[in-house]
Amino acid sequence: MEACGVPVVCVVVEGGLNTIRTVLEYVTDTPPVPVVICDGSGRAADLLAFAHRYMHDDDSLLEDVKEQLLMTIERTFHLSRDHAEKLHCELMQCVRRKDLITVFRMGEGPCQELDQAVLIALLKGHHMPAPDQLRLALTWNRVDIARSEIFVYGQEWPVNILCPENSTKTAADLL
Repeated sequence: MEACGVPVVCVVVEGGLNTIRTVLEYVTDTPPVPVVICDGSGRAADLLAFAHRYMHDDDSLLEDVKEQLLMTIERTFHLSRDHAEKLHCELMQCVRRKDLITVFRMGEGPCQELDQAVLIALLKGHHMPAPDQLRLALTWNRVDIARSEIFVYGQEWPVNILCPENSTKTAADLL
């Protein structure tokens, strides 16, 4: 989803039942919207982060992990077992789209800062051309992300993209 050519991302901080449904809409929408989940902020965010962490590649959870998640859903939202199971299904549908979900926990993991998590989610979730990704990273003053996420092995860069003043020269001319 883009509004006026601006990439959009959903940031989940705490949240309730409707937050999980909103995340499900975003990750299944066309085009999908990337989601940043702030783990440790409580309620829906923590449930989404937990499910994201423990979901296997075959979209399943270990039975004891599933039971723990169901009990946590019941306690967190004061739901009956039937309603908790329905919400569990929605949670699992959300986290199936691991490519669209970035989990952020302050000071932990690969994303140390929220802006870093949001920018990485934008880069992962919106299939922008590499030059647009680079412009976005530099606009956000995140050269570190340009290095780690954009300047990757195998990416071909025309010289005029990197050095517009040298647009008539080839890469060999610059070396």
